[in-house]
Amino acid sequence: MPSIAMFISYCYSRARSNLWQTSKKEVSFDKTVKYFKRNIAILLDLLMGPIKKIEKYAREIIMNITLKCQKSRQKSRKNSLDVLIDGSIYENYNYKYISRVRLKSLIGVS
Repeated sequence: MPSIAMFISYCYSRARSNLWQTSKKEVSFDKTVKYFKRNIAILLDLLMGPIKKIEKYAREIIMNITLKCQKSRQKSRKNSLDVLIDGSIYENYNYKYISRVRLKSLIGVS
């Protein structure tokens, strides 16, 4: 069902955008998919029902994803944001090195 994929993508992108703008944290796509798997009955009920029902619960679902599906930090390895801030991606591809301070200012991280 393409509508399910589109709805999950919409909720994920809205939650990701909201979380980044408010607290500079990331939403895990893997955790988002698992959230929808746990709540598949609710999702199917929403998508088979009237559009008003989807509008009513979409905000609640996005808020739940924002709160429950944040990327966790592992000390043993870097996440994608750490790689960007560290500048090591540029070193791996022989591009010009950008200092951490400059890169943080470019992406808006304090």
